[in-house]
Formats: sequence, C-alpha cells, structure tokens
Amino acid sequence: MHASASILSGRRSAASPLFRLALAGLVLTAGAAGARATDFTAGNLVVVRIGDGSAVLTNAATAVFLDEYTPAGTLVQSVAMPTPPSAPHSSFANSGTATSEGALSISADGNYFLLGGYDAPLGTVSVASSSTGTVLRVLARVAMDTSVDTSTTTTSFSANNIRAVTSTNGSDLWAAGANTGVVHSPLGGSGSGTVVSSTFTNLRVLQVFDGQLYVSSASSTLRMGAVGVGTPTSTGNAIVGLSGFPTSGTSPYGYFFADLDAGVAGIDTVYVADDGAGALQKWSLVAGTWTQNGTVGVDADDYRGLTGSVQSTTVSLFATRKGGSGGAGGGELVSLVDSAGYNANFSSSTPTVVATALSQTSLRGVQVVPLASGPTVYCTAKVNSLGCTPAIGSTGISSASAGSGFVVSAANVINNKPGLLIYSNTGRAAVPFAGGLRCMNAPVRRSTPLGSAGNPPPNDCSGVYSIDMNAFAVGGLGGTPATYLTVPGTVIGCQFWGRDNGFPPPDNATLSDGLEFTIQP
Repeated sequence: MHASASILSGRRSAASPLFRLALAGLVLTAGAAGARATDFTAGNLVVVRIGDGSAVLTNAATAVFLDEYTPAGTLVQSVAMPTPPSAPHSSFANSGTATSEGALSISADGNYFLLGGYDAPLGTVSVASSSTGTVLRVLARVAMDTSVDTSTTTTSFSANNIRAVTSTNGSDLWAAGANTGVVHSPLGGSGSGTVVSSTFTNLRVLQVFDGQLYVSSASSTLRMGAVGVGTPTSTGNAIVGLSGFPTSGTSPYGYFFADLDAGVAGIDTVYVADDGAGALQKWSLVAGTWTQNGTVGVDADDYRGLTGSVQSTTVSLFATRKGGSGGAGGGELVSLVDSAGYNANFSSSTPTVVATALSQTSLRGVQVVPLASGPTVYCTAKVNSLGCTPAIGSTGISSASAGSGFVVSAANVINNKPGLLIYSNTGRAAVPFAGGLRCMNAPVRRSTPLGSAGNPPPNDCSGVYSIDMNAFAVGGLGGTPATYLTVPGTVIGCQFWGRDNGFPPPDNATLSDGLEFTIQP
C-alpha cells in the first residue's frame, strides 16, 4: 500500500507571494554532483514539477523537480533532478509540454521514488522524439534521504516518450513509454534492457500493488492491465486487461489500489485518474469483475497523477489535474476524502485544492512519503522489588485501520498486579518517576486498566501486561483513547506502569522500558 497522512487544514495558495519566495529559496541541487536536501518527511506529498518558472514551456528538455508538500499544502522543499551529468549518473530532463510524461511511482518496499526522463542537455529541442542513439532514456531512483541515482539508462523507447518507471526494491526497475512495451533493467544497467511484455506497447503508468505489476494505457483495447504474473523479469509475458474495465473511450493515467473489505481477498478497490470524460473514477472488485461505482469531475479536469492512504474504510486521495500542455504550464494538487467504503459511490464529489502550479511550470505525478515502521525499544526499565527487569515488546503492526493486531506487552513483571500502559505523542524522554524513569514527555495518557495475571500467589515474576493498541485506539477496549492514535504517521512512545508494593510509596510501582512506534495507515 501506498501511504499518506490525511489531515487537510491550513492550506497555503501556491500562487501567494510567500509561496513564491519559498519556492525560490528551496530549489536545491540533488544527485551525485550536488548538495543533498533534507530527508523527505513521512506522510508528506511529493509532486513532479516541470520547469523553474523562468521561461515558457516548450517541447524541449526541461528541468524537473520533486516538490515536497505537507498534506495541507505547505511547500517543504524542492529537490532538483541532476543537470548536467556526473558519471556514472546521467543528466535528467522531461519535455516541457508532454503531459503524458512525469509519472511518479514508489517502490513496493517503500524506500524509493521512481520516474523516467531523458539524458539530454536542457533546451534539447523535441526531446521526446529524439533517437536513443543520441539521447538515452533514464530510469531515475530517488531515495527517502533525497539522494538521486540516474545511473540506469536504456536505448528502448527511441523516437518517443518514456513515461513511467517503477520498482519492487530499488534494484529491479521496470519502465514504460509510448513504444517498446514494458522494459526491465537492473539498477545501473544500460542497453535496451529486457522487454518483459510487448502485448501492448503504447503504455502510461506502471506501479506495483500487492505483489503485482500493473500498467495503464489508452491504446488499442487496453485501459488497465496486469503485466504477467507478479513482477516478471524475463520475456514473453502477456498484459491482460482487468476484467470489467472498458476497452475504449477512456484515458487513464495514475491509479491507487486499496483493500476496503475483509470479505474480499486482497485488493478490492481501485481509484483511477483519467484525463478524459472519466475524470476521477472509483471501481470495486465484485465477484471477480471490476465494477465502476462513480466518478468525480469533468473532462476538462484532466486528472493524471493519483495516490492515497487508507484508514479503516476511509480513503484520502491526492491527485494532480489540469496540467497544461502549453507554454504557460499549469496544474493543481487536490485532495478528496472518500468514506463510502467498498462498492459504493464517492462520499464526496468536491475536491479541495491544496496547491497550484506557478506560471510556466507544470505539475505531473504525485506520491506520498511512506510512513516509518518497526517499533523500537528505548529507555531503561526499573528493576522491580523481586530483582526482575520488566521487558517491553510488540507483535504485529500498528495500524489506524486494522482495528486489532498490534499487541504491546511487558514480561518479567510481578504476577497478579494491576497496571496500565502510559503513552504520548510528544517524544522520547528519561524523566525521574516513581523510583525509575518515565520514558516519554508530558502530557501522558493512559490505557484502560490491565492485570498482569501469571502464577497464583506467592509473588514471582511470571506476570505479563498486554494490550492490543489497535483495538484500544478505535475504542474497542473502552476508556478514552487519544485521537492521535488513529492518525497515520504519528510517532508514539509508551511504557507499562504496574503496582509493586515491595517499594514504599511513592515509588511502589513497576516501570518497563519504553517502546516507540509509528502508526501506519
């Protein structure tokens, strides 16, 4: 799944003087030869921008930037794709007016953004129709620390656009464009690469969801298709159109798959950006066939980039639309929340404009910065009155949408004692407390009451405190959980407190070490 935060407030117009000043000051040179920008922030949005606003856009090779926004539309930084080249890294540019270019994907492991372009000096005329004998196509990889790798090139897609690149792990790369088909190349590869499928050759956006490589197109009879089985790297694979999708009359680009119904195996909902009359579409997989639930927008909206995040059955979508093909450029970054769930029409038909392109720039693809995962143990536990050291740990994944399955526990605590979990979203700490350390900053919240269970008396260290934080977060265990426990991207620190009457008051307490985790969608 692709993930992003869904808090949409405090928008700042991209046309405001403050935005213009920030844009001018935040354009940074990335790549092997330049200074690296700051790390992308989990939950923010990354948008492909074509042009620096200094000149009318044309079909010539044009500078490309990755603009990072908060979900509320505040510009954080702009990372420039490299020009000129610096071996082994190629230069990178896109056509200023080719709206089919500039798709942005994210690797299946969540570690890299991918996009395609040209190894051409800025200003190279009619760059999309150039021969790969003189202008190589570039498969670019951008890490979450904003470092750029443009060492992978291909001679495929000669005399036409390269449009999209995706990956599973940042090492295996797939590309698509206006001819050739789907091409696989290893990181750092050159030459033509391996054409894994040529069933259809005029293709648009490549992405991997749930272990399957997908592609969109508006050519021949293909609109949305699966490339082979899984993520193929050898030749001879067929692109098969998704059952239920039309074979003509629509013009899809970006798309976002989601799993909204536990009763349907795997992904069961897909949102599609269409620059034709289809606009922004929602489809559900019903009895093995994709069924359209509804649309948002009109033909003139020209939706192309699309990404989203899922919280329970609510989907927060971010899209780019109205990207201009003329010299003035254009485009809007918009958001839309759909709470209708599986196999139902959009709950809202009114997108919110988050940011607007400056004159002589164009907005293309969009993705979100993945949320961090992997709980981390920190801080120091208090040795209890029996000489045992409580040890915190967890199983499962913290998720704002799952409703269960993330269990935080502490072993080596005194049996049959009351306790609870204390937690906050205010960062790590080591504050003296009850004869030990409180492992997070104030203010601190607490869970519903817990018991350590364990062996019957007498006292020993067989007790275990345990709580399913996913269930607690959504109110499934009672109490008054903090609302931030259901906000993806929130970093939580927690530890267990329990009664230990072997110490005199006010130190008559057990304190585990701390656990820090990030809430996933």
